[in-house]
Amino acid sequence: MNHEATRRKLLFLLMVLVTLVVCSTAVRIEVLNAQVGGFLPRPQPPSVEGNNIKWRTTGPSMVERMFRTRLLFERGIEYTDEARDALVLTPDELRRLGEEKRLARLDARFRSVVSSMGLLQYSLVPAGIGLCFIVFLGRGKLYRAGAVCCAGLFVASGVLMMYREYWPSLGW
Repeated sequence: MNHEATRRKLLFLLMVLVTLVVCSTAVRIEVLNAQVGGFLPRPQPPSVEGNNIKWRTTGPSMVERMFRTRLLFERGIEYTDEARDALVLTPDELRRLGEEKRLARLDARFRSVVSSMGLLQYSLVPAGIGLCFIVFLGRGKLYRAGAVCCAGLFVASGVLMMYREYWPSLGW
C-alpha cells in the first residue's frame, strides 16, 4: 500500500470520527433541550448593564430552600430559617419538590454539555467541513460520497449550533 492511499484512508477515518463527535453532540443537546422544555434558543432580556444575562444553574439544596420559602409565603407563615426548615410537606408538595430538583439537575447537566462540547462545535464544524473538502478532492467515488454525506451532517449540526445559539446562551 502506498503512502498516498494510507493518507487518504486516515483523512477519511478522521473525517468520519469528527462527524460522529459533532453529530452525537448535536443530538445530545437537542434531546436535553427537549427534556428541559425547549430552553434554547434562549430569549435574552436586556440586563441593567445591557449585556447578556448569564445562564446559571441551581443545586438541589438551594431548590429545596427556595421551594420551602415559597411555601411559607403561600401559607402566610412569617419567614425564619427555623420555620423554613421545620415546614412539613404534603405528599403532593414532596412530589413537586422532587420534580423541581430533577429539573435543576437536568438543567445543570444541559448547561455543562452546552458549555463544553457545544462550544467545541464552533471549531469542529468548520474543521470538519474543511476535512470533507480535502477528502472530496481525492480520488475514489466512495470517499467522495462519504465526504458529501459528512459535509451534509456538518452543515446540519452547524445550523443547529447557530439556531440554538450555544455561545450567546451562556451569556459570556
